[in-house]
Amino acid sequence: MATRSDKYSSDDKPIQDRHAPAPKDDAQKNEMRESSDDNLPYKADCDVCGEKTGLSFEPDGKRPIYCKSCLKKVRSGEIPRMEPKSGNNRKKESPSKASEIPEEKPNIPGSDAIETGPSISLSDALSQGVQKFNG
Repeated sequence: MATRSDKYSSDDKPIQDRHAPAPKDDAQKNEMRESSDDNLPYKADCDVCGEKTGLSFEPDGKRPIYCKSCLKKVRSGEIPRMEPKSGNNRKKESPSKASEIPEEKPNIPGSDAIETGPSISLSDALSQGVQKFNG
């Protein structure tokens, strides 16, 4: 009786031989992690150790940035979590994408503010009661 891997695989090699072996030690795992950071579009410095790290999102400058090793330590409680920053002091690096031209916002018809009259508080509105509309 043929197994599924025999049925759908080619005769060259069994499926197990065609896959790359899993990393065996921490050095190989670290090499794989470092190479994966190179593919991410944004770069920033870790707020704990200062190491450059790759990000999949644009840093907003308010929340702390951690490298992978410091993030593990923060999650395990080895180092305290940093508080969000009040000012935007972080220097952001531009993405490595080719398009750095600012996009123009589209002009959407009818998106102008509509005048609705004077505003009132919720407590004032509740004290006025329900108004019926004839229409």
